Amino acid sequence: MQKSYHDKWRKDLEFQAGDHVFLRVTPVTGVGRTLKSKKITPHFIGPYQISEKVGNVAYRMALPPNLSNLHDVFHVSQLEKYISDPSLVIHMDDVQVRDNFMAETMPVRIEDHETKMLRGKEIDLVKVVWSGAVRESMTWESESKMRESYPELSVVKAWEESAKSNSKAQNKAQRKLSTITAWENNKKAAPEAELRKLEEQLEGKKGEYAEKMKNKIALLHKKAEEKRAVIEATKGEELLKAEEVAAKYRAT
Repeated sequence: MQKSYHDKWRKDLEFQAGDHVFLRVTPVTGVGRTLKSKKITPHFIGPYQISEKVGNVAYRMALPPNLSNLHDVFHVSQLEKYISDPSLVIHMDDVQVRDNFMAETMPVRIEDHETKMLRGKEIDLVKVVWSGAVRESMTWESESKMRESYPELSVVKAWEESAKSNSKAQNKAQRKLSTITAWENNKKAAPEAELRKLEEQLEGKKGEYAEKMKNKIALLHKKAEEKRAVIEATKGEELLKAEEVAAKYRAT
């Protein structure tokens, strides 16, 4: 119901002989993946000139030699109106479009590399920048498939060289870090030895001081005991005298 309603009110574009139009294509990578639609990925190539109208909804177009494999009559749904603007012209004389309007893109360079786990297996992936019937677009592809599809291509080799270069840079950086660590350890050796010596001296002095404090406390305790003993003796003598006095009073 929705489709019939749409078809009822849909109005096809109309062109005249001499008009210029873009041709709709579907960009695909060489490994068979259709590029996702993005603002940076135009799906139209051209513009090309209409030579005549064929029936109500088809047009014959003047195509360049590189598109000679295509039938030159296209349904209006494959076309897009072109408004003259030099900034919108896409110069792609070498673009190849298949009979099913698939336009193959070509890899330009490798941007990145990563390894992912898929069903328990490690899969090496490369981030490929594609160009051709579309402006530059990027996809993640299997490294093995890229090697198989483009054995003569230098982009994978370039990535390998880049990886080797990165490895060399990492090794160089690691050597520098090791040198800094060795320098640090060498410079720290003397101060650390002096610190240990001071700590040992402090431990010795702390022991001596603790022993002195223990002796002092023991001495104070001894003096206190002596004073308590004197008091106890004096108390005993006073009690004895008191008993003697009491005895004299009892005798009289």
